[in-house]
Amino acid sequence: MKTKKTGKQANEVCLIKEVEAVIEERPKPQTIREQILQLAEEIKDKYYELSILLSEVYHSKLYEQWGYKTIKEYFELEVGMSYRSGMYHIEMGDAIKKMGISKDVIKGLGWSKFKELAKLSNQATVEEFQQIIKEVKDMSVKEVENFVKKKKIEQAEEKTILTFTLLKEQAEIVEKAIAIAGELLNIPVGEQRGRCLEFICLEFQAHYNPEITDYIKQLMIPDEKFKKAKYKERVDKEGKNGKKNRKN
Repeated sequence: MKTKKTGKQANEVCLIKEVEAVIEERPKPQTIREQILQLAEEIKDKYYELSILLSEVYHSKLYEQWGYKTIKEYFELEVGMSYRSGMYHIEMGDAIKKMGISKDVIKGLGWSKFKELAKLSNQATVEEFQQIIKEVKDMSVKEVENFVKKKKIEQAEEKTILTFTLLKEQAEIVEKAIAIAGELLNIPVGEQRGRCLEFICLEFQAHYNPEITDYIKQLMIPDEKFKKAKYKERVDKEGKNGKKNRKN
């Protein structure tokens, strides 16, 4: 007498048959090995698209439109991802967009390596970052971690603090210039002000024309004749005002 199978047993039988079918389709060990590597590579490559999309969701706060109060809540309840992993993806997405990195450039790099490299995106130029990617491609994940740590220490040691004292009007001009530079570099307001200032200075140097230096000096620093004329004009004006006051 045959016993009737439960729904759970039926599902287990179907699962076993499915597994057997998969194995039967890949009878050769070499084929199995090649397909595993191919599938593993596909999984690793998906982080490129995922990171860009999560970066967009985070900065545009799309998760709020979807009914989530925080990005952490969105990661955990909808994506099934830890907050830490999600923020790693956002950092990677930001680096990809900021550095203009194509998928081909990081092909085969793996998310674990690029996760570490993304930490350098705020301090490196586009050219430097592209070169760093080439340098670490053949490194292990641990070697990349050590490489990034070393780079960050070097960058910290190279930092210099510059102090300026400005009049209110001068400060307003500087702040406006920094804000414009931030827009051009796609940097959030108030962040990486040093990089913005560097960009302004590079632009100035690029458009600097030595031939007009003397003319600019005359405009910015009045010569003695100009100073004497201004002084005489001020004295004459004060003299006239004095006469008017005496008459009154």
